[in-house]
Amino acid sequence: MTAAMGLTFRLLGPLEVRDGDTPVRITGTRGQTALAALLLEANRLLPVERLAWLLWGEEPPVNAVSAVHSLIYRLRGQLAETTQANRDLIERSGPGYLLRIDPDQLDTVVFERSTVAARATLRAGDARAAHAGLTEALALWRGPALADIIDRLAHQHRMRLDELRTDAVEELIEAKLALGLHTEAISELRPLLADHPTRERLRAQLMLAQYRSGQPAAALESYEQARRRLADELGADPGPELQQLHQQILRNDPALALAAGPAPARREAAAEVRRDLPRDLGDFTGRETELQHLLEALPTDLDDVNTTVVIEAIDGMAGIGKTALAVHVAHRLADRYPDAQLFIDLHAHTIGQQALEPDAALDALLRALGVDADRIPKSTADRAALWRAELARRRAVIVLDNAASAAQVLPLLPGSGTSLTLITSRRRLVGIDDSYALSIDVLPASDAASLFAQVVNDARSAAEPEAVQDVVRLCGYLPLAVRIAAARLRHRPTWTVGYLAGRLHDEQRRFAELHTGDRGVGAALALSYQQLTERQRHQFQLLALLPGADIDTTAAAAIIGAGRAEAEELLEELLDMHLLQQRALDRYRFHDLVRAYTRQAAHDNEPTDERRAAVDRLLDYYLHTAAVAADTIQPGQHHTPLAIGTPPSAVPPIGDYADAVGWLETERANLVTAIGYAAEHGSPVHAWQLADVLWRFLYIRGHVNDWMNTHQIGLAAARALGDPHGEARMLSNLAVAHWHAGRYEEALEHNEAALPLYRKAGNLVGEARTRNNLGIVFEPLGRHNEMRESYEASLAIYQQLRDRRGQALTLGNLGIAWWKLGSNDRAREYYLRGLEMWQELGDRRGQAAVRSGLGSLAQDEGRYDEALAQHSQSLALMREVGDRRGEASSINFIAVIRRHLGELAEALASHQQALDLYREIGDQGGETEVLNDLGRTHRVAGDLAEASSRHRAALELARRAHFRHEEGRALDGIAHVEQDTGRPAAAREHWEQALTIFTELNTSEAEVVRELLAGRAHVSGC
Repeated sequence: MTAAMGLTFRLLGPLEVRDGDTPVRITGTRGQTALAALLLEANRLLPVERLAWLLWGEEPPVNAVSAVHSLIYRLRGQLAETTQANRDLIERSGPGYLLRIDPDQLDTVVFERSTVAARATLRAGDARAAHAGLTEALALWRGPALADIIDRLAHQHRMRLDELRTDAVEELIEAKLALGLHTEAISELRPLLADHPTRERLRAQLMLAQYRSGQPAAALESYEQARRRLADELGADPGPELQQLHQQILRNDPALALAAGPAPARREAAAEVRRDLPRDLGDFTGRETELQHLLEALPTDLDDVNTTVVIEAIDGMAGIGKTALAVHVAHRLADRYPDAQLFIDLHAHTIGQQALEPDAALDALLRALGVDADRIPKSTADRAALWRAELARRRAVIVLDNAASAAQVLPLLPGSGTSLTLITSRRRLVGIDDSYALSIDVLPASDAASLFAQVVNDARSAAEPEAVQDVVRLCGYLPLAVRIAAARLRHRPTWTVGYLAGRLHDEQRRFAELHTGDRGVGAALALSYQQLTERQRHQFQLLALLPGADIDTTAAAAIIGAGRAEAEELLEELLDMHLLQQRALDRYRFHDLVRAYTRQAAHDNEPTDERRAAVDRLLDYYLHTAAVAADTIQPGQHHTPLAIGTPPSAVPPIGDYADAVGWLETERANLVTAIGYAAEHGSPVHAWQLADVLWRFLYIRGHVNDWMNTHQIGLAAARALGDPHGEARMLSNLAVAHWHAGRYEEALEHNEAALPLYRKAGNLVGEARTRNNLGIVFEPLGRHNEMRESYEASLAIYQQLRDRRGQALTLGNLGIAWWKLGSNDRAREYYLRGLEMWQELGDRRGQAAVRSGLGSLAQDEGRYDEALAQHSQSLALMREVGDRRGEASSINFIAVIRRHLGELAEALASHQQALDLYREIGDQGGETEVLNDLGRTHRVAGDLAEASSRHRAALELARRAHFRHEEGRALDGIAHVEQDTGRPAAAREHWEQALTIFTELNTSEAEVVRELLAGRAHVSGC
């Protein structure tokens, strides 16, 4: 019994949810579409990326994943309005969501089950029971299926459901005819035929009903109408069944007066059995999941005349193993399809051959079935009709290998469900209705290694397992490449696996190594390559110059020098041809071997200047968009004018903080790679400027390693340029990175190294900023006089520049310095001067920062009410300007004050709110600080277990992100908990670790912990 057992869901009409007799309101088109999507995949995982595409199509918001999570949260709440337990029916599982319900709760499932049961009843000869069952099933329809649901989801399912409904109506008419309800059947058939004028079964039912009602002339006229309509609209004649009925009516066949009975048994197939399949590979490896999917799609009853035609289309890149899989499946199913097992190569990608035309393919297939040459018609349509007729009396499996397009294979498809058609293609064959499509990927690493070992077939694979993994990785886990590499080793007994791996490591000769006899990976890829137009090949070659791992549509537009629409068209075409892969919505990537092949083609075919211009366009795009995102995260920051020739024509929509962080996080790996690429390939300005615009994002998200690495590369690039300004920027940003990681001495060194460079470059703004940053570094080192002096020097420069924003910032920092020096009055004076200047500038974020300082000052003096008032004003201002990081900081300050006031429940709630906010924006530094503060408040509240849990969570995060100061605070907090719970030895161990960190950082907490270890301090915490 599921949590949702009381709910029923209806999709056969507008979406409707009921809890018993009570309707449950699902608001918004996207909310309804999300629920419908989950229902249509009930009890199966629906990936978040798929759901995002269904909701927003090809242009989702940058924060689409977060938006999906929010939508599901609201949906859970709406489902829980009548019964709280219903909230749990939507489960989060790995990369997506699934909805757990009993099948009987969903009307589409009930409808399909009921119609299947009624059809079986009708075949068994009980027309009356079938009539009742079908009438009840069709009564579930309340209008068009999936009404008011977004078409991206509804269209495909609506077509399938409408077809099932029409099938059910046809069965109901069949039951009426069997019961002698001919007049009723005629009245229902006329409007049905108006909607489905070429549906021959409905036409046959009308003709039979008219004939049995004593209207043979009307029946013959109905046939004439059908013949004209089919000729006009489809260019075809009526099918054999309709023609046979027409002849029976003309001769007044007595058999027509008989009631319909069970379906006739399958006619015996022709005596000759053709088995044309290539041999099944003895070393066929893996593909268990794909095999399961293909086998599960097969019908259970081949004798059911209503069995749907079974078509399974397997697509994938060159060398992926499509043919091997199709042939393997065909061999496994030979007993189930005993009358014929046929294979034909349609030559879409065969060296020196044109793709086989449908008429030639039909000729070969008909001859394979033993049809005499003089019986094979001339026209393609007639051949296709004869082919369908021949297959209708056989159980056959047909492999249509190496197909070029849907148009090539459509005439080759059977017309009945007694045969199975397996199609392989390098393209996705989207034009084949009702086919089961399976796109296959490269082998998992373990399966690729097993395949390699089976082909080599000696002890060398087992002796060098790590080398085997290296080989299959260099083969890109592509079955063809793995087989060729293994075959080369098998026939070279003196080689080791490691030696083969070494040869494959040379990218320049890799394709020569992956070639044996008449097989080669390069040749296979070349055939796919030749299918591209000249312009597509040119653009594909430029795409291969991409430095990073993947690309989206706007970045592709930049590198190929085209608009977004043209880039999207190219990417989708390459995706359909399996020359690109897609791992997530609007994220495209190359298979390693395709990339190597195409990059070599670019070097062979594209002029050097054009290749350089393409990469420069991409670097310009990255630099421009990253700068826009950085300015969105923190407006008003000074940054260097960007070295961009022409701004990119297409950019992603970055409207708010979430969009900016989302884009930067998605592209982070590519941006980091681009910085290294730019430095190594003659674009040093791009290298250091891209690092410069990324630093604030990397700071907020806690990506300290990327921050350090990109700025070390940027620093070397600026030095190579002889650019003192660029070098100083890199040193300044590295100083902030070291400060953020708690490495204060290194931060000091980098800031001091930047100062003379700013002077050399004549950059007074940079010098003022660096002196301000020096003051920030001096604070945790306890060098408060030097802190004050640095801020005063910074203020003097800003005054010289008449930079009022810089002055306001430094005045606030001087307030902090005087507070640390114990002069609260002087601190208040500077805070108020800074506040006044921020107010004159109309800068609410600056005002918020100063009010936060005034709040901390009041807290230090024990004036908690005023402290609370100041931090509350700071919070309101942060919310007004949308500074979510500042908002979280203010909330946490308020929590600490409430702890001092003894309002522990309120304090804990505020801490949690701040923690949630930091996690939402991805600020790991803020998250770690709040976890430590939460631990402290829980300890004051007497909940030592929760205090320990919070401090340990802070410790884990601090160590992972290299936040040394917060790591020390976490260790100190754990030590206090251990002391309070009577474990002094454990407490001492943690305090000693904390002391090591605080001493290394030269912070004032070191002396406090030292005294705790000596037993001289009151145990309260750092």
